[in-house]
Amino acid sequence: MKAGIFTTKSMGYDMILPFHIVPFLANYSSDFICYVEDKFDKGYISLFLHDDPKLIIMHRSPIKFLKTINEFYKKNVFFLDEDGYLDLKWDKEGKLGLALNPDAEYWNL
Repeated sequence: MKAGIFTTKSMGYDMILPFHIVPFLANYSSDFICYVEDKFDKGYISLFLHDDPKLIIMHRSPIKFLKTINEFYKKNVFFLDEDGYLDLKWDKEGKLGLALNPDAEYWNL
């Protein structure tokens, strides 16, 4: 899927303009986690907020994303609640996410 017309001004964010954006996870607010590939074929995992349309880098590579999710499960950041629904511990998510991805904007907000 082509990225369409994004500029650093319209996104309010200074980054290399993406060549491809592929949303692959969504929440109930229509925010998306996306795979973003820039014009140099470098891939990132970014958050795209529906009410503030800019890309916020969460992980500097898809591998970093998968390793982070894996650690979240190992450290019980993600868990099943008493009704069997996936839940998370917000404070642990932020601390562990930052420790694993110190160079990504999302974890430094």
